[in-house]
Amino acid sequence: MMETGLNKQFFINGLGYAGLLPFLLAIYLLLSGSLLNASDAVTLFLSYSTVILAFLGGTLWGRVLVLQESSCIVLLLIASNLIALLAWGSLLLGHVRQEAAVVGLSIGFVINLLLELRFAGLLSAGTDTESRNSYLNLRITLTAIVVLAHLLVWYLIS
Repeated sequence: MMETGLNKQFFINGLGYAGLLPFLLAIYLLLSGSLLNASDAVTLFLSYSTVILAFLGGTLWGRVLVLQESSCIVLLLIASNLIALLAWGSLLLGHVRQEAAVVGLSIGFVINLLLELRFAGLLSAGTDTESRNSYLNLRITLTAIVVLAHLLVWYLIS
């Protein structure tokens, strides 16, 4: 049987960093022109970004559902839905203005992170401080890399 503490964090980190690979693949395809034309590579990037941003909004929703009563619950529930809608709207916008879609998605990732940081104590109720800090450090690192990837794609297509 697997020990849950160390292994759980190992898998959380591993899956988090592995989640960066499709972003990097799309950027590689955009830069190299391999297999896809530039528009297809950007569509690949935008669609994956949309999936991940909607996933993050959904995880925020799920974390709020288990909370005890708090005045922030309604705000977080609405925010989680708005993040998913921003992701979807950005994907739709990508068919017309890819640059704007990249910016919209990037803003969504930043908003999600800011919410997680602002409400970290509430969202991680029942979690030890070390686990909470480890998770937040991972989220900050992953979001920074994702936002930089979005800025690079924006630069390349503008």
